[in-house]
Amino acid sequence: MLLGFKEEVLAKEFRKYLNLIMEFGEYNNFFKKYYKISYDKYLKILED
Repeated sequence: MLLGFKEEVLAKEFRKYLNLIMEFGEYNNFFKKYYKISYDKYLKILED
């Protein structure tokens, strides 16, 4: 199946974001393991 150029670019972008989300998930798990809180909670603490 051939995608149009636009769709191909979108697919690449989407994959890039998916990888970022996956990496963030991994990072979050790492963070939870060592700091017993999730990274988003940590960011909220920093904001306060």
